[in-house]
Amino acid sequence: MSAVKTKPKSKTAATPAKPVQVTIGISEVKFISFVEAEGGINLKHTPTADQYEFRFEVASAISDKEKKMTVIMTTTVLLKTGEKARVELGQLKALVVFNVVNLDEITIEIGGKKGVPEHLYILTYGITLSTSRGMLAIQVEKTKFNNAIIPVIDPKILVDGINKI
Repeated sequence: MSAVKTKPKSKTAATPAKPVQVTIGISEVKFISFVEAEGGINLKHTPTADQYEFRFEVASAISDKEKKMTVIMTTTVLLKTGEKARVELGQLKALVVFNVVNLDEITIEIGGKKGVPEHLYILTYGITLSTSRGMLAIQVEKTKFNNAIIPVIDPKILVDGINKI
């Protein structure tokens, strides 16, 4: 279990932002799939590390009843072949399920919409990203793009597209 202090975002003065303790644990980690794309299969040489680019798609769902947050991350490995040209080498899908022990305490409601603090997304997406990094390293080990390692990035960039209340 890990605990993180965070402040829920508030858009109204009627809902004051107060520090809350978010308590999570990991209940499931699952490798869903790795598909080597035609570009990866036909690759003739091992690219240098600076020739890779990674695209991330994240989907998440929260179950109030089970007090769980499920995160599915799809990581696409791309090879830069020109200024704007990219060739897809492969794609990994990973799933991580988090127990959110005090979900009822951290859930906020504004204007009839329920939400959780942004920091919960940042934390769980960061853990899922790190999990995906390890899974990808194992999957590409015997390919020509075996040095495609997901770089350390700020997980806040993965949260930018979330609908916030």
